[in-house]
Amino acid sequence: MPKADLPWPARIKHGRYLLFLIVLLAAGWPCAATLRPAEAIAAAFDIAALVFILSVIPLWRDSSPDEMRMQSERDDGGQVALLLLTVGIVMVMLVAVALLLKDKDALGVFEIALLVGTLLIAWTFSNLVFAFHYTRLYYRSNTGAGRKGDHGGLDVPGTKEPLFADFVNFSFVLGMTCQTADIAITGPRMRRVATVHGFVAFVFNLGILALTVNVVASSV
Repeated sequence: MPKADLPWPARIKHGRYLLFLIVLLAAGWPCAATLRPAEAIAAAFDIAALVFILSVIPLWRDSSPDEMRMQSERDDGGQVALLLLTVGIVMVMLVAVALLLKDKDALGVFEIALLVGTLLIAWTFSNLVFAFHYTRLYYRSNTGAGRKGDHGGLDVPGTKEPLFADFVNFSFVLGMTCQTADIAITGPRMRRVATVHGFVAFVFNLGILALTVNVVASSV
């Protein structure tokens, strides 16, 4: 696919992440002016992350291996920093949710909807970022020791050229269960990232469970 035919976020290096940060800053000011601090942080994140998620839908529905290779080469740098930033943002969201739950008597319909929405959006956002990282690891050029082609690292049933939807499936299953399903890991770098992903998913899921138990126990 020619670069000019790609959606505009895909034409810029880390375009979707830049879009997320721009929307986050733009939404932060009005949210801070109208909401309590914890609510403002959660609401601004929700708006920015939703824009990020919506920008991914065309890629999820209609992508090609060549497009994945092009984006993997373009976004080769800064991936570790992006993962660390994503993990940091998600942890901040958990803290914001905990602060909102601290004043349980003030929780109305809006606050509850914001809490549930923030948790769902943060989970989806973080797993999509990991899906992009798995895509880059798989489709980055493998030229070492005279070899050519994709680096690989995953065994996807039925294809040697997985689409972005396959990486989303792998990432979301790992995010839900902290383990893989039918897609097997075959490369050391992919295995290291999956280990970190599983640990982050465990901490996130444990945090949600702890918050839920706290709310239920305090309401009894």
